[in-house]
Amino acid sequence: MTRGEPNKWRAHFNHLISRPIPTTAFPALVGKMRDDCLICILTEEGYTWYCGRYEIAPKVIREMWGLSIHQYRRLINWILVNDPFMEE
Repeated sequence: MTRGEPNKWRAHFNHLISRPIPTTAFPALVGKMRDDCLICILTEEGYTWYCGRYEIAPKVIREMWGLSIHQYRRLINWILVNDPFMEE
């Protein structure tokens, strides 16, 4: 997946339902988020998104990355299990 490349899991304007993101695409998606200086920090209370030192609301993450609520939940579940932002 490269920048500008259309994603098959994103909703199209004439589709009512967006497709689930394949689990194999999550590492690439997280890599693109890292490229944009976006990280997810896991805490005892849950998780928090940051861009640099600024906290970002999950709704903004969903809107900017074109994720539906269900796609976002699957991404968060994958992040909670794998913790790909751990080295930051």
